[in-house]
Amino acid sequence: WHIATCFCPHGNYYLQNHIDLFLHVSNSEGLGVVHLEALSFGIPVFSTTVGGASEFINDENGLLFPVDFDPMNVAQKIMALMNNSSITTEYRLKIKEYWKNNFEYKMIYTKFYKELFK
Repeated sequence: WHIATCFCPHGNYYLQNHIDLFLHVSNSEGLGVVHLEALSFGIPVFSTTVGGASEFINDENGLLFPVDFDPMNVAQKIMALMNNSSITTEYRLKIKEYWKNNFEYKMIYTKFYKELFK
C-alpha cells in the first residue's frame, strides 16, 4: 500500500508511483488544490474538513473527518479500505470521472464563460 501525504508538484509523483490513498491531515487549508490533484489521478482522499475539502470529497471518492479526529478511528477506516480491496481500477476511474465532470479546467472555463455572457 502506498499512501501519499504531501503536495506533489505537477502530478509527476502520481504518474511515477502507484498511490492507493491520499491522506491529508491538517487544521487549515485554502481551496484544497492538493485534494483535487489527487482526485484527478483517481486517488481516493481521506482528509480533515478544512478549506474547500467538503466541496469535493464525498462518500464516493474518500472520507472526511473533523480536525480534532481520533487517530485510531482514521487508522481503522484506512485499514478497512485496505482489507476490503475496494480500490479497484473501476473505483479509481469513477473518482477520475467525478473530477473531470466537476472540476477539470475545460468544464470550469465553459461554465464560467456561459455564466459571464448570459
